[in-house]
Amino acid sequence: MKKVLAIVLAAMMVCLMVPAMAEMTTEVVTGTWYLVEMSSGGQTFSPSLMGMEMVMILNEDGTAIMSQSMGETSEDIEGSWTIEEDGLTVTANDSPAVFQMVDDTLVAEESGMTMVFSREAGEVATMPAAVAAESEDAFLGDWVFSKAEIMGMVMDANMLTAMLGAFSSEEADTSALDLSVLNMTIESGKIVMAGQEVPTAFEDGMLKLQIELPEGEDVSAALENVEGGEEAADLLGSMSGILGDLSGMEFSFVLCEDGSISLPISITEDYAFTFNFAHPAE
Repeated sequence: MKKVLAIVLAAMMVCLMVPAMAEMTTEVVTGTWYLVEMSSGGQTFSPSLMGMEMVMILNEDGTAIMSQSMGETSEDIEGSWTIEEDGLTVTANDSPAVFQMVDDTLVAEESGMTMVFSREAGEVATMPAAVAAESEDAFLGDWVFSKAEIMGMVMDANMLTAMLGAFSSEEADTSALDLSVLNMTIESGKIVMAGQEVPTAFEDGMLKLQIELPEGEDVSAALENVEGGEEAADLLGSMSGILGDLSGMEFSFVLCEDGSISLPISITEDYAFTFNFAHPAE
C-alpha cells in the first residue's frame, strides 16, 4: 500500500501550470478532497470504479492526511501543505506534490499523467450480491463477461486484460488476450464455453461445474488437449499468475440480485476473486 501511495505522490511532483487557475486561499483549499479521475496515454478511469478510494484532507493548521483504501485494506499518511506562488504544495513521506485549482477541482499533471481531486467522492463500484436460485432455469441462456472483482478491485474487461498482462510470465504472449473466450451458453445440464461442453449440476441454489481432471493435470492443461480450447487455455494460463494453481478446485456459479451470475473463486482467505456475467445487450 505504501508503494502505491508513493507512486501516486511521485506522479504529482513537478506539475505543469494549468491555464485559467482559480486563486487559492486557506478557505478555498482546506477540507476533504477525493481522487475522482486519473488519465495517462489517452486512457481515463475512475479509481472509485475499481474499488479504490484516495482521500486528501487539508486541515486549517497546515497539516494534511493522505488516505487510501482498497477493499478492507487502508492506510493513512500524515503530511503538511502550504500555498506557494506555483500552487498548492502537499508534502507526505517527504515527497512534495503541487496542485492547481481548476473548475473547483485540484489538478496535478506531470509526464503525461493527470490526477483530479474533487470535493465529491466518486461512486464506489461493487459486485452484485448473491442470492439462492430457485431452479436451474435462472442460469440458462447466453452470458458475456461483464466485470471481475480481484482482491477488492472491481474491473471491466479492459482493466482486467491489462492486469492479466502485468501478472503474466515474460514468456506468455498477452497481446491477444481476449476475455470474450469466457462468454458462454448455459443449457440444461451443461455449459458451452470456448467450443467445449462442461457438465453442470444444480445444487443448493447454485450451478456446480462437474469438472473431472486426470490426476496432476490442471484446468488450462486440460483445455489445451481439446479442439477449440487453445484460446481459453492461454487466458487461464495468464490468469494463473493471479489465481495460482486451479487444479483440484470446485467451481459453482451463483445467481445475483440484479439477474446476472457470478463465479466466485476463493484460494485463501486473502485471495478471493469473482467473475461476473450478464446477458448480452439487445
